[in-house]
Amino acid sequence: RKGEKLRVEAGVSKSDSILSAGLGEDEDDADNDPFIPQERVFSKYAAMVYTSNNQGKSFEEFKDAKFCQSCGEKTVICPHKLPGSEKVFPLPINCTHIKISRPKVKINKELMRELMKAQDDEEVSFDFPSSVGKQFDTSREQSVRGGPGSLVSIDSSRDGMTSGAGSEIHMRYSLLSVFDDFKQRSSLERDVPRPIPLERCISIIEQFWTYVIFEDDNGKEEDMHDSIMDKLYKFMEERYIVKDIMLLCNYDFLSAIVEYSEQDKIVQLFAHILVGNLEGAVFRYTMLLCDFIDAIDWHEVEDFRAFASVVYPFLGEDDLETLQMNYTSFSENKVSKNMVSQFIIRLILKYREPRIQDMENRIMPFQTQPEGRQSGLTEREFKEAIDNILPLTNDQLRRRLFFETEKMVRREGTLNCVSVMRCAQIASYLGLLNITNVVRDTINGKVTEWRRRPSSSGSARVVHEHEAHLLHDDDSKLITMSKVKLLSANISRRIQLRQERYDVAEDQPYYN
Repeated sequence: RKGEKLRVEAGVSKSDSILSAGLGEDEDDADNDPFIPQERVFSKYAAMVYTSNNQGKSFEEFKDAKFCQSCGEKTVICPHKLPGSEKVFPLPINCTHIKISRPKVKINKELMRELMKAQDDEEVSFDFPSSVGKQFDTSREQSVRGGPGSLVSIDSSRDGMTSGAGSEIHMRYSLLSVFDDFKQRSSLERDVPRPIPLERCISIIEQFWTYVIFEDDNGKEEDMHDSIMDKLYKFMEERYIVKDIMLLCNYDFLSAIVEYSEQDKIVQLFAHILVGNLEGAVFRYTMLLCDFIDAIDWHEVEDFRAFASVVYPFLGEDDLETLQMNYTSFSENKVSKNMVSQFIIRLILKYREPRIQDMENRIMPFQTQPEGRQSGLTEREFKEAIDNILPLTNDQLRRRLFFETEKMVRREGTLNCVSVMRCAQIASYLGLLNITNVVRDTINGKVTEWRRRPSSSGSARVVHEHEAHLLHDDDSKLITMSKVKLLSANISRRIQLRQERYDVAEDQPYYN
């Protein structure tokens, strides 16, 4: 068995993915002894185990989990490393829930290319949902490669990414799918997009969300069913008026979004919202959090603990301590407004954001439809869930956010329902919106009180002079809800002035 393993790995070059180990041999030697284990078949019987000590709100990797080269990721149980007929695993203290997940499907790049070529001659079927199959176009290679926003997530389990019940396949759409949507809306072509600087790209994102927030407060009933992508095209049309110019400028903007998604977290978050991996409510939620982040004068890393205790009042002491340790590791013991906001976005992109996970668990009981392709919450079920969980929610805003999502997920083959995971993202924004005034009034006082604690009650840290320079040097302007609300007043004035100009033009045809 060991000899076979060494023989397989010897045929793998550095350019090949480690996940392809063993797959090439299976394809080349199809007539091998049928009793030789086939690694791809064995990986189907592997499992990864996660444990929770807080009623299933968050999960940690099981301590006995080890990376298996044949399975391609960490596993606790798999045919490649079982020591005997049985194995006893001790559970952690205070364990309340156990989650068992199978390894993600691994795709051999060379095998996939051959199958794609075979489509020209004969019909080839895959065990993917129909909506995923439509995405295999010009972005096939990137999707198989497991890049950002790819259809097949390769590294998610290895990084310990978990999600509560009801979650879908995460980041299932490639960022390049924005160009597929563009082709459906226009026949115009642009060989080389006009370059847009990163600062201008972020500025346009801020202006777009100013338009969206204005529509949330003043939008018409007939616009309620527009998706985020629909709203982007309407925003560009308002901005450039001439349709052809609008389309070309939007193409340039989309190109910049894809290009800068690897460089900037806020751009990456916006990109995943555009393609449908995340909901528009998530960006609204992030802007609200940035409001609170911007209100604090950050002095030390321990300030994050006080911030989290106010923003996430439902977390216990152990959860807050874990979140604090995660931030300290992420920031390398530094703190700034920009650093904190990037950490929050990172949690959202990895589906580890505490409020979203909590809302997912609280919404799940309201789902009445059986598990399957059409599983999710209808508008009536979502209303019932929000009325029970967040009774003071603005009903019009709730409906607008639900139908915005429902329009986006129609391409997945679902009608009149939205998955629990997506509903949890909407509910998180509505929940934070309900306590916004309380958080704003208490957050600075809580941080100040935390700084006065005795050194024995926490890991107090002295900020040295050279380090303090590093802490605040990277601060940049955040996209906050307060700023966006302020800018939305300009939209109202622009609409009014434009209407007055049209009225004058009608009364005076030769008016210059």
